[in-house]
Amino acid sequence: MEQYKEELATIETIDSGAVYTLALKTHVGMSIDTWRYFAGWCDKIEGSTIPINNARPNHNLTITKKEPIG
Repeated sequence: MEQYKEELATIETIDSGAVYTLALKTHVGMSIDTWRYFAGWCDKIEGSTIPINNARPNHNLTITKKEPIG
């Protein structure tokens, strides 16, 4: 996504009508941050509430819960 962020922002602008800068910085930028964040949690078990956005720590939370798989 990082490599193609300008192209993704152009597609988002055409698709949603968003201003290009907004699509690049917010829509695509936050998507990249979200993918990176959750990729980092793949090998961790927390079982708590975790803020996922440093800019708005009380607005965006992720809740993890230990559950058996399978």
